[in-house]
Amino acid sequence: MLRHILIYFFLSQSTAHAQNMLPVKYKDAIFPEVTITKNNSYATGEHPGTKDKHYLFNFYEPKSDATLKRPLIIWLHGGGFKFGTKNAKGIKLWSETFAQRGYVCVALNYRMSKKNPLFNFIELKKSCYGAVQSVKEAVAFFKKNHEL
Repeated sequence: MLRHILIYFFLSQSTAHAQNMLPVKYKDAIFPEVTITKNNSYATGEHPGTKDKHYLFNFYEPKSDATLKRPLIIWLHGGGFKFGTKNAKGIKLWSETFAQRGYVCVALNYRMSKKNPLFNFIELKKSCYGAVQSVKEAVAFFKKNHEL
């Protein structure tokens, strides 16, 4: 009998506690709508004003969130430095999901190889270097423009 009473006590306490919890920003989805701004360019000095697809990003943010200086998540697609895009279904899903929690998300394109890097080590190194340089340029852009 005592065992049943203790089990009931613990279950009722955990249920009562769960009902009183408020949603937590950055943990729970509290913003039902997300604003998406597509095809922004992070190209800087060496590629001014370019609309080259390799320097574009999509920007996801929670609609009606007045918070300043929200955390930024940068999503990069896969594809072996040859294939892929910022419009991949998984990236869209994760970006929207995290924006609903209060994060700002960027789905980023980066430079890719025009050749086949998967079976040529020298081309793979060049492709990797180009992608890393693109991402470094994007990070510098977001650091410089974090207030926008």
